[in-house]
Amino acid sequence: MNAFTACILVSATALISFWPSLDGDFVFDDIEAIVNNEDVKLTSPWYQTFRNDFWGKLLISNTSHKSYRPLTVLTFRLNFIWSESHRPFGFHAVNLFLHSISCLLTLAVIDFVIRDGRRSQCRSVRTLGVTDVSFYAALLFAVHPVHSENVAGIVGRADVLCAIFFVVAFLTYVRDRKSVV
Repeated sequence: MNAFTACILVSATALISFWPSLDGDFVFDDIEAIVNNEDVKLTSPWYQTFRNDFWGKLLISNTSHKSYRPLTVLTFRLNFIWSESHRPFGFHAVNLFLHSISCLLTLAVIDFVIRDGRRSQCRSVRTLGVTDVSFYAALLFAVHPVHSENVAGIVGRADVLCAIFFVVAFLTYVRDRKSVV
């Protein structure tokens, strides 16, 4: 399958699967981590985000949860700036977009693993497009219900960002490793 077509289909599938979450509101942890968080509401300077926990409390405070996710909080802050308020639609849209990116990265990782395994077994490997196995695996990843909490729940963005950064690091490592060998 053509790589461009596979990317479009995987991305569209991810978006369509979780599209209903765009109508969601702030629920459970979203309220404390976003709506009530001074770091998100722009009432504290941006660098304070690096001194506070995920919930906006000082890390050195006894009341701090000690969960440190400043990049996630900064993305919430950017969401607040772009939407000029605490409207949940924009937060859900960013989560949906990030899920789509993680699905495309999953396609790339699975395709890399399959192709690398084939190269070690035979000499001729198709170099254009993606394998059918990697395409279907990425589609399964895109629609799997295990991602519901991370995509539909806004605070789940921390997990989606973690997955994106891990996969990008992995792909960078294997690409650079191959150039050295």
